[in-house]
Amino acid sequence: MWAKIDYAPVLLPLGISFFTFQKIAFLVDCYTGRTEDRSLSRFFLFVFFFPQLVAGPIAHHRELKGQISAMGPISSTNAASGLTIMVIGLFKKVVLADLFAGMSQKVFGAAAVGGVTSLDAWAGALAFTLEIYLDFSGYSDIAIGISKIFGIEMPVNFLSPYKSASIIEFWRRWHITLSNFLRDYIYFPLGGSRKGTGRQFVNVLVVMSLGGLWHGAGWPFVCWGVLHGCYLVVNHAWRKTSLGGRFGALGTGVSIALTMIAVVMAWVLFRADSLATALTLYRSMVGLAGGDVILIGLQAWWLIGVGAVFVWALPNTSQLMAYRPERYGMPQIETARWQDLLAIRWRPDWIWGLTFAVVGYITLGSMIDPRKFIYFNF
Repeated sequence: MWAKIDYAPVLLPLGISFFTFQKIAFLVDCYTGRTEDRSLSRFFLFVFFFPQLVAGPIAHHRELKGQISAMGPISSTNAASGLTIMVIGLFKKVVLADLFAGMSQKVFGAAAVGGVTSLDAWAGALAFTLEIYLDFSGYSDIAIGISKIFGIEMPVNFLSPYKSASIIEFWRRWHITLSNFLRDYIYFPLGGSRKGTGRQFVNVLVVMSLGGLWHGAGWPFVCWGVLHGCYLVVNHAWRKTSLGGRFGALGTGVSIALTMIAVVMAWVLFRADSLATALTLYRSMVGLAGGDVILIGLQAWWLIGVGAVFVWALPNTSQLMAYRPERYGMPQIETARWQDLLAIRWRPDWIWGLTFAVVGYITLGSMIDPRKFIYFNF
């Protein structure tokens, strides 16, 4: 008889993946000559700059070294804007993301042990779609805000990704620093689009598959990456056709809706604990299966509607704080929708101060049992 061996769980440092990515980027930049400053003291200041250490944004040594070296006393302007960005991030996480987390957990947990109704399946998928954006963009805002207090400007990580009119645009707006890392250190070295259309499509699939695997060594994550790779291949192929060139993305409203449906369907794979759970939800979403118990009531659907308004109608943090996308190397993003609500801008006056004092008070009052950030798992 074979003896059963119990293995101790493997413990990994918090934020190991982001930490590793930054160091890989630094080594490659040193090798290629993009980074010439190899001072050990400035390198350690860059490595241990705590706001972005755990979950990004993935900043490069060449972006921060000069700013860190030039740090001086904290100014009132930087403190005011940095604290405002922090409050926005905390509000996104504690008040909104954690609210939707309870809904998605209920639906995905039920799907793991049985069927769910079609409405519940869509409610769970939409709730997680809102949860992961508000959770991770909230963390990014907190990291950016803390850095701003010290006079350090971190790269923007989210630019209203759910307003995207195509999957290509989505990945230029979602987790921008990770997208840039995958592009610069995997896609371009593989040849990018320089070796023909077929090779470009293969490169896209390889990069997105590795991006899925980076999130977790499980089939749902891999399939999520492959699915987004297929989305991108179809999007690139469409743009190369005469129809794609003539009609663009079929019109902004339709293309945003189609992109959003594709993203929501893919998030099911990302959130599901197994492929069987994801398949159960997909079957329910298209009406091929269902459960007998309604999990998500009318009140929850109203909350999802409020979350949708928050995501689609209001300016994002970068817009509110008057950041420009071109400043962060993102001129390729279509800028028409970026400028829609730029009239709403934060200013260091008593009205905005009082507003965010109230928002901060509500946020702190909601921090009874906060959930950990989703990206602390990666």
